[in-house]
Amino acid sequence: MLPISSLRSLLTALCLLACSGSAFAHLSYSGRNFGTFTGLELQSNTIAGQTVPTNWGWADGTDGDFGHSHRVRFFRFTLENTATVTLTFTSLDPTAMLPAFSLYSGLAHSSPPDYENAITYQYLSTLPGAAKEGAFNALATWKMGNDASQTYDDFSTFSYVGNGADGGSGNYGNTAGINGDGVADGTVTGTFVLPAGSYTVGVGGANYSGQGAGAPTTEGANEGADGTADALTSSIAVVPEPTATLLGLSGVILMALRRRRRRA
Repeated sequence: MLPISSLRSLLTALCLLACSGSAFAHLSYSGRNFGTFTGLELQSNTIAGQTVPTNWGWADGTDGDFGHSHRVRFFRFTLENTATVTLTFTSLDPTAMLPAFSLYSGLAHSSPPDYENAITYQYLSTLPGAAKEGAFNALATWKMGNDASQTYDDFSTFSYVGNGADGGSGNYGNTAGINGDGVADGTVTGTFVLPAGSYTVGVGGANYSGQGAGAPTTEGANEGADGTADALTSSIAVVPEPTATLLGLSGVILMALRRRRRRA
Protein backbone atom coordinates (compact mmCIF):
# COMPACT_ATOMS: atom_id res chain seq x y z
CA MET A 1 0.00 0.00 0.00
CA LEU A 2 1.24 3.50 -0.85
CA PRO A 3 1.99 5.83 2.07
CA ILE A 4 -0.44 8.74 2.63
CA SER A 5 2.05 11.30 1.33
CA SER A 6 2.45 9.37 -1.94
CA LEU A 7 -1.31 9.00 -2.34
CA ARG A 8 -1.76 12.74 -1.86
CA SER A 9 0.90 13.46 -4.47
CA LEU A 10 -0.73 11.04 -6.90
CA LEU A 11 -4.20 12.55 -6.38
CA THR A 12 -2.83 16.05 -6.82
CA ALA A 13 -1.13 15.09 -10.08
CA LEU A 14 -4.31 13.44 -11.37
CA CYS A 15 -6.35 16.49 -10.44
CA LEU A 16 -3.95 18.82 -12.22
CA LEU A 17 -4.00 16.57 -15.28
CA ALA A 18 -7.78 16.50 -15.35
CA CYS A 19 -8.07 20.25 -14.90
CA SER A 20 -5.52 20.99 -17.59
CA GLY A 21 -7.24 18.63 -20.02
CA SER A 22 -10.62 20.25 -19.35
CA ALA A 23 -9.23 23.74 -19.84
CA PHE A 24 -7.56 22.70 -23.07
CA ALA A 25 -10.90 21.49 -24.42
CA HIS A 26 -12.72 24.76 -23.71
CA LEU A 27 -13.51 27.07 -26.61
CA SER A 28 -11.73 30.37 -26.09
CA TYR A 29 -10.35 33.26 -28.10
CA SER A 30 -7.34 33.82 -25.86
CA GLY A 31 -4.70 35.69 -27.86
CA ARG A 32 -6.88 35.34 -30.96
CA ASN A 33 -9.12 38.42 -30.97
CA PHE A 34 -8.58 40.38 -34.19
CA GLY A 35 -10.49 43.29 -32.65
CA THR A 36 -13.34 45.63 -33.54
CA PHE A 37 -13.47 47.36 -36.92
CA THR A 38 -15.61 50.31 -37.95
CA GLY A 39 -16.03 49.05 -41.51
CA LEU A 40 -15.78 52.68 -42.67
CA GLU A 41 -12.03 52.76 -43.24
CA LEU A 42 -9.21 50.46 -44.30
CA GLN A 43 -8.13 48.45 -41.27
CA SER A 44 -6.14 45.29 -40.67
CA ASN A 45 -4.55 43.17 -37.98
CA THR A 46 -2.10 40.27 -37.87
CA ILE A 47 -1.70 37.69 -35.11
CA ALA A 48 1.46 35.57 -35.07
CA GLY A 49 2.63 32.82 -32.78
CA GLN A 50 -0.64 30.90 -32.51
CA THR A 51 -0.78 27.16 -33.16
CA VAL A 52 -3.34 24.55 -34.19
CA PRO A 53 -3.20 21.22 -32.34
CA THR A 54 -3.10 18.85 -35.35
CA ASN A 55 -2.76 18.85 -39.12
CA TRP A 56 -6.27 17.37 -39.56
CA GLY A 57 -8.61 19.02 -37.03
CA TRP A 58 -10.56 21.21 -39.47
CA ALA A 59 -10.88 18.45 -42.09
CA ASP A 60 -12.27 16.11 -39.44
CA GLY A 61 -15.19 18.52 -39.05
CA THR A 62 -16.22 18.12 -42.70
CA ASP A 63 -17.62 14.61 -42.38
CA GLY A 64 -20.87 13.25 -40.96
CA ASP A 65 -19.58 12.61 -37.45
CA PHE A 66 -18.28 16.17 -37.09
CA GLY A 67 -15.06 16.94 -35.19
CA HIS A 68 -13.98 17.86 -31.68
CA SER A 69 -13.69 21.60 -31.03
CA HIS A 70 -10.40 21.29 -29.17
CA ARG A 71 -8.73 20.18 -32.42
CA VAL A 72 -9.45 23.64 -33.87
CA ARG A 73 -8.32 27.13 -32.85
CA PHE A 74 -10.92 29.89 -32.73
CA PHE A 75 -10.48 33.57 -33.62
CA ARG A 76 -13.01 36.39 -33.29
CA PHE A 77 -13.69 39.88 -34.64
CA THR A 78 -16.48 42.47 -34.65
CA LEU A 79 -17.75 44.75 -37.42
CA GLU A 80 -19.61 47.95 -36.61
CA ASN A 81 -20.79 48.39 -40.22
CA THR A 82 -21.06 46.27 -43.36
CA ALA A 83 -17.64 45.72 -44.93
CA THR A 84 -15.58 43.41 -47.13
CA VAL A 85 -13.41 41.17 -44.94
CA THR A 86 -10.42 39.15 -46.14
CA LEU A 87 -9.04 36.42 -43.87
CA THR A 88 -5.62 34.87 -44.48
CA PHE A 89 -3.98 31.99 -42.62
CA THR A 90 -0.42 30.85 -43.34
CA SER A 91 1.29 27.76 -42.00
CA LEU A 92 4.89 28.32 -40.97
CA ASP A 93 5.67 24.80 -42.23
CA PRO A 94 3.49 23.74 -45.19
CA THR A 95 5.13 20.30 -45.23
CA ALA A 96 3.67 19.69 -41.77
CA MET A 97 0.28 21.42 -41.97
CA LEU A 98 -2.02 22.91 -44.61
CA PRO A 99 -4.53 25.35 -43.05
CA ALA A 100 -8.27 25.68 -43.52
CA PHE A 101 -10.93 27.81 -41.85
CA SER A 102 -14.67 28.21 -41.39
CA LEU A 103 -16.40 31.52 -40.72
CA TYR A 104 -19.47 31.81 -38.48
CA SER A 105 -21.68 34.59 -37.23
CA GLY A 106 -21.91 34.57 -33.43
CA LEU A 107 -19.58 34.09 -30.49
CA ALA A 108 -19.03 31.50 -27.80
CA HIS A 109 -19.86 32.14 -24.16
CA SER A 110 -16.97 33.72 -22.32
CA SER A 111 -17.81 32.50 -18.80
CA PRO A 112 -18.28 29.68 -18.21
CA PRO A 113 -16.71 28.69 -21.52
CA ASP A 114 -18.25 26.29 -24.01
CA TYR A 115 -16.96 22.76 -24.50
CA GLU A 116 -18.13 19.25 -25.34
CA ASN A 117 -19.74 18.58 -21.96
CA ALA A 118 -22.48 16.11 -21.05
CA ILE A 119 -25.40 18.21 -22.28
CA THR A 120 -23.56 18.95 -25.54
CA TYR A 121 -23.09 15.22 -26.22
CA GLN A 122 -26.72 14.69 -25.22
CA TYR A 123 -27.73 17.20 -27.88
CA LEU A 124 -25.38 15.65 -30.45
CA SER A 125 -26.99 12.25 -29.87
CA THR A 126 -30.29 13.68 -31.13
CA LEU A 127 -28.82 14.58 -34.52
CA PRO A 128 -29.23 12.23 -37.51
CA GLY A 129 -26.44 10.14 -38.97
CA ALA A 130 -23.36 8.69 -37.35
CA ALA A 131 -22.53 9.18 -33.67
CA LYS A 132 -20.73 12.50 -33.34
CA GLU A 133 -17.08 12.74 -32.30
CA GLY A 134 -17.62 16.33 -31.23
CA ALA A 135 -19.69 19.46 -31.89
CA PHE A 136 -17.52 21.17 -34.53
CA ASN A 137 -19.07 21.27 -38.02
CA ALA A 138 -16.78 22.88 -40.58
CA LEU A 139 -19.46 23.19 -43.27
CA ALA A 140 -22.69 24.12 -41.48
CA THR A 141 -24.18 25.81 -38.43
CA TRP A 142 -23.44 24.08 -35.11
CA LYS A 143 -24.09 24.49 -31.40
CA MET A 144 -22.30 23.83 -28.14
CA GLY A 145 -23.11 24.29 -24.46
CA ASN A 146 -21.29 25.12 -21.24
CA ASP A 147 -21.62 24.22 -17.57
CA ALA A 148 -24.43 26.78 -17.13
CA SER A 149 -26.55 25.30 -19.94
CA GLN A 150 -29.85 23.90 -18.70
CA THR A 151 -31.45 23.35 -22.11
CA TYR A 152 -30.29 23.32 -25.72
CA ASP A 153 -31.65 26.86 -26.06
CA ASP A 154 -28.83 27.98 -23.74
CA PHE A 155 -26.17 26.84 -26.20
CA SER A 156 -23.95 29.14 -28.24
CA THR A 157 -24.87 28.99 -31.92
CA PHE A 158 -22.27 29.39 -34.65
CA SER A 159 -24.14 30.32 -37.83
CA TYR A 160 -22.23 29.18 -40.89
CA VAL A 161 -21.06 31.81 -43.40
CA GLY A 162 -18.39 30.10 -45.51
CA ASN A 163 -15.02 28.34 -45.59
CA GLY A 164 -11.65 28.20 -47.28
CA ALA A 165 -9.13 25.36 -47.48
CA ASP A 166 -5.56 25.13 -48.69
CA GLY A 167 -4.93 22.60 -51.45
CA GLY A 168 -7.40 20.20 -53.03
CA SER A 169 -9.35 17.01 -52.50
CA GLY A 170 -6.08 15.08 -52.32
CA ASN A 171 -5.53 16.49 -48.84
CA TYR A 172 -8.94 17.58 -47.50
CA GLY A 173 -11.11 14.85 -49.02
CA ASN A 174 -14.13 14.73 -51.32
CA THR A 175 -16.88 16.17 -49.13
CA ALA A 176 -19.07 18.61 -51.07
CA GLY A 177 -18.98 22.27 -50.08
CA ILE A 178 -15.27 22.66 -49.37
CA ASN A 179 -13.80 25.74 -51.06
CA GLY A 180 -10.26 24.64 -51.84
CA ASP A 181 -7.79 27.02 -53.43
CA GLY A 182 -6.18 24.28 -55.52
CA VAL A 183 -2.61 25.04 -54.46
CA ALA A 184 -1.21 23.29 -51.38
CA ASP A 185 1.29 26.02 -50.51
CA GLY A 186 0.50 26.58 -46.83
CA THR A 187 -1.68 29.67 -47.30
CA VAL A 188 -5.46 30.00 -47.54
CA THR A 189 -7.40 33.24 -48.12
CA GLY A 190 -11.10 33.99 -48.21
CA THR A 191 -13.04 37.22 -48.83
CA PHE A 192 -16.57 37.87 -47.59
CA VAL A 193 -19.01 40.80 -47.57
CA LEU A 194 -20.32 40.82 -44.01
CA PRO A 195 -22.96 42.85 -42.16
CA ALA A 196 -22.31 44.42 -38.77
CA GLY A 197 -21.94 41.85 -36.02
CA SER A 198 -19.51 39.58 -34.20
CA TYR A 199 -17.90 36.60 -35.87
CA THR A 200 -16.05 33.40 -34.99
CA VAL A 201 -13.41 31.80 -37.23
CA GLY A 202 -12.48 28.14 -36.67
CA VAL A 203 -9.00 27.32 -38.02
CA GLY A 204 -7.29 23.95 -38.28
CA GLY A 205 -5.42 21.46 -40.39
CA ALA A 206 -6.80 20.41 -43.79
CA ASN A 207 -5.09 17.00 -44.03
CA TYR A 208 -8.02 14.57 -43.66
CA SER A 209 -5.83 11.46 -43.74
CA GLY A 210 -3.85 12.74 -40.74
CA GLN A 211 -6.53 11.21 -38.53
CA GLY A 212 -5.12 7.78 -39.22
CA ALA A 213 -6.91 4.45 -39.50
CA GLY A 214 -8.15 3.05 -36.21
CA ALA A 215 -6.97 6.09 -34.25
CA PRO A 216 -7.93 6.01 -30.55
CA THR A 217 -10.77 8.14 -29.21
CA THR A 218 -11.25 10.08 -26.00
CA GLU A 219 -14.77 11.23 -25.00
CA GLY A 220 -15.84 10.59 -28.58
CA ALA A 221 -13.00 12.64 -30.09
CA ASN A 222 -10.75 11.16 -32.73
CA GLU A 223 -7.21 11.45 -31.38
CA GLY A 224 -5.64 11.00 -34.80
CA ALA A 225 -2.27 9.84 -36.03
CA ASP A 226 -0.68 13.32 -36.06
CA GLY A 227 -1.00 15.20 -32.78
CA THR A 228 1.77 17.76 -33.23
CA ALA A 229 1.07 21.49 -32.87
CA ASP A 230 1.64 23.57 -35.99
CA ALA A 231 2.25 27.35 -36.04
CA LEU A 232 0.22 29.92 -37.95
CA THR A 233 0.33 33.55 -38.97
CA SER A 234 -3.22 34.89 -39.17
CA SER A 235 -4.45 38.19 -40.57
CA ILE A 236 -7.61 40.13 -41.31
CA ALA A 237 -8.14 43.06 -43.69
CA VAL A 238 -11.32 45.14 -43.61
CA VAL A 239 -12.33 47.27 -46.60
CA PRO A 240 -15.34 49.64 -46.54
CA GLU A 241 -18.23 48.88 -48.85
CA PRO A 242 -18.49 51.34 -51.79
CA THR A 243 -21.80 52.65 -50.50
CA ALA A 244 -20.28 53.42 -47.12
CA THR A 245 -17.37 55.18 -48.78
CA LEU A 246 -19.73 57.26 -50.93
CA LEU A 247 -21.80 58.21 -47.93
CA GLY A 248 -18.67 59.28 -46.12
CA LEU A 249 -17.52 61.38 -49.07
CA SER A 250 -21.00 62.89 -49.40
CA GLY A 251 -20.85 63.94 -45.77
CA VAL A 252 -17.49 65.60 -46.28
CA ILE A 253 -18.76 67.44 -49.39
CA LEU A 254 -21.90 68.65 -47.60
CA MET A 255 -19.84 69.97 -44.69
CA ALA A 256 -17.54 71.79 -47.10
CA LEU A 257 -20.51 73.39 -48.92
CA ARG A 258 -22.05 74.54 -45.65
CA ARG A 259 -18.78 76.19 -44.61
CA ARG A 260 -18.55 78.00 -47.93
CA ARG A 261 -22.12 79.26 -47.58
CA ARG A 262 -21.41 80.56 -44.09
CA ARG A 263 -18.32 82.41 -45.33
CA ALA A 264 -20.30 83.91 -48.22
